[in-house]
This record gives sequence, structure tokens and C-alpha cells, in this order.
Amino acid sequence: MKNSNILVEKPKRRTESKEVRRRQLIDATIASIAELGMSNTTLGSVAKRAGVAHGTVNLHFPSKENLLEETLRFLAEQHYRLWLEGIKNAPNDANARLAAIVEVDFKLEIVSPQKLAVWFSFWAHANYRPLYLEICSQFDGERGGEIERLCSQINEEGGYLLAKPSAIAQRFEALIDGLWLSMLLYPETVTRQSARVDAFEYLSEVFPQHFPLQPL
Repeated sequence: MKNSNILVEKPKRRTESKEVRRRQLIDATIASIAELGMSNTTLGSVAKRAGVAHGTVNLHFPSKENLLEETLRFLAEQHYRLWLEGIKNAPNDANARLAAIVEVDFKLEIVSPQKLAVWFSFWAHANYRPLYLEICSQFDGERGGEIERLCSQINEEGGYLLAKPSAIAQRFEALIDGLWLSMLLYPETVTRQSARVDAFEYLSEVFPQHFPLQPL
């Protein structure tokens, strides 16, 4: 029985080691893209930042393109997971859940200077790499639908005479994208904190009863 237990544990450790290494290489890819840009990022630059041999990168990612795709997928899944957790843990009302989405959008884990640079690098290449847009759409579609649903519920509760919830949701998402870009281009004047306040100010303008004050 003792030997049997040891044999059961080994695959688990190998799996965990593989996942840790893949995450290390993805983190190194994020750092490389942020510093060198996507075109100048190579498997060699990633290996150097990760402190591993070039062959180690190839062992986990057969090509640069595969590594880039998996890096984008990691970022998209991370954002998806965090906003889902946010609304799950929020009080069971629409404004609290919409506020939770805003909080996630400005977490350092999501919009660090490095990650912002990487997000926009991928978006800049989306016209030439349709798969990038496809990866983002897999996760953004559900988020957009949830935001629209919450806006619709708030609209009904408050009796707001506003544009359609779909239009409000689209403007809200465009605002978030614009704030992210401003944070990337003007980090000294547009901070995570100020951008977060701007997002809540927009919600207070369209839903004043539900967002009467800016959260501190």
C-alpha cells in the first residue's frame, strides 16, 4: 500500500510542475512583450527572462505563435474568472454586481502597466491574427451580456428614461477600454484609482438612484 500511494502522488507532482513552468513562461512572455513589443519577443527572449534553456520553452510551447496565443488566453481567462468571482461574491442586487465588475476592471492583477501594454499589443494585431479576436470574444461575449442584463434590471428598478440597456452597456465597455488606454499612455495623470472613479461617475450619471456617490 505504501508503494501504491507513492505511485499515485507522482503524476500529481508532475502535473503541478508542468503548470507552474507554463505559468512562469507566460509571465516571462508578458514581461518581454511589455518591454520589447510583440514583434521583437522571441522564444529566446522569453527563455532568458524565465531563466531557462530555449528548449524548455519549446517543450511547453511548440512555436512563438502558440506561446502568444496561450498568453492571451491566460489574460482573458484571468479577467473572466475574476469578474465572475466578483459578481458571485457581491450582494444579490444588480447595482452591487455591476460595481463588482468595475472593481475587477481596475484591479492591479488585471491592469498592471505590463499587462496593459500586452493587452493593447494583442488588440493592435487582432486584424492580422483573427484568432486573437476569437480568443477575446470567447470571454468578452458573456461579460457584455451580463453587463447588459444588469443595466436592464437597474433601468427597470429605477424607471430611468434612458437609452436602451444595450446602448448603455456598449458605452460603458467603450469607456472602460478608453480608460485602460489612458492609463497606458498617461500613467502619471490617469491612475487605476482615478480611472475607477471615472467609471463610477459614468454609472452615477446614468443610474443616479443606484450609484448616488462615488465609492471611496
